[in-house]
Amino acid sequence: MNLKAPNRLQGMLMMIFAVAALSVMDAALKQLGNHYSPLQVSAMRGMSSLPFIIALLAHQKNFKQLLKIRWAWQITRGMISIATLYCFIYAFQRLNLADAYCIFFISPLVIAALSAPLLGERLELRGWLAILVGLIGVLWMLRPTTSHWLTDGTLAALCATAGYVATSFIMRIVSRTDTTSASTFWFLIFVSLGAGLLALPDWRAPVADDWPWLVLIGLCGWLGQQAMSEAFRLAPPAVVAPFEYTALLWGVLLDYFIWGALPNTGMWGGASLVIASGLYMLWHEQRLHRQAAQ
Repeated sequence: MNLKAPNRLQGMLMMIFAVAALSVMDAALKQLGNHYSPLQVSAMRGMSSLPFIIALLAHQKNFKQLLKIRWAWQITRGMISIATLYCFIYAFQRLNLADAYCIFFISPLVIAALSAPLLGERLELRGWLAILVGLIGVLWMLRPTTSHWLTDGTLAALCATAGYVATSFIMRIVSRTDTTSASTFWFLIFVSLGAGLLALPDWRAPVADDWPWLVLIGLCGWLGQQAMSEAFRLAPPAVVAPFEYTALLWGVLLDYFIWGALPNTGMWGGASLVIASGLYMLWHEQRLHRQAAQ
């Protein structure tokens, strides 16, 4: 599939925005994580975003689009998303964040490798090198240990990574026919119901002080999911997925401004590589756009 350079650039920028919004959401989720179970927080993440997407659909006066979807793919995506969420929680309970993240961030390479045989999309050698540099930067920042790589936690993290890769390709497939709003709506429905049912035995009613956090989670979660779905609609997964590395950069900023935590030297060195790879891909896409316009 041959997409125009402007679409690819817009997709990359949309993914950067999506990651920024979801990173703010994650900071709010961390605040609530001290009071509620991880599954309940995940369910509240979906429930709090639903009013925003419903308001958008009401404004568009096009609720019919919710039924004009590829049901088999959307249901499959929803089931995989619930399983992926469960595996992430299981992995984070048994691994430190560095090990779990390092396993998860191999997903852009997997997506890039599978894009050609599964979707018929092509990524140039320079794009592969940029992805590899970004991955090296992630590993440099997190410096994973090797003491937990042969456990059930590792298997759960690998399953979660596989689930993310699968949903990325599904998002790319359904974006050709389903609207972004419909995909976002059904994703939130599945997360809310699936995680909610799993959290039901330990469910606690939210207190008044937590409602502002829930509003922030809902707004950022909706914006982030909408932008991510749009990114996969505009550009191939292999092009936009590497920009999820920027989540680590947002994490550094949020850690500093909210919790006063400063990264070590390795974090700054790795972040430099991640930034460099992302800026290179942006420059490369802009160059393609200029060549196409001539």
